[in-house]
Amino acid sequence: HVAGPDTPPSRLARIVAQVNALRPDLVLIAGDIEQDRRLSTQVYAGEAASAPLKALRARYGVLAVLGNHDYGWRNRTDLPGPLAENGITLLRNTAVRRG
Repeated sequence: HVAGPDTPPSRLARIVAQVNALRPDLVLIAGDIEQDRRLSTQVYAGEAASAPLKALRARYGVLAVLGNHDYGWRNRTDLPGPLAENGITLLRNTAVRRG
C-alpha cells in the first residue's frame, strides 16, 4: 500500500533495492500497490506508486496481479499502463510460463 505517511514511493524504492540484493529468479507482486483511503495523508497515482518497481530485476521477470485496494475504493485502476511501462507483466485472468 503506497500511501502516506508510512509508505511513500521512496520507501518502496528501498524495499526494491533489498529485493534486488537477493538476486531473485522471479518476483511476484500480490496486489494492493495503491492505497486510497481517507486516513492516508498522501495518496499517490498509479504512475507514482508503481515507479519504484521499474528497478526490480529478476531472472525470469516481474509479474503482478491487482488487489482490492487497487480497484476497490474507486472502482477503477490506473495501474495497468504504468506497470507495463515499467516492464511488469500484469496477470488479469491469464497465466504465463516462465523459466
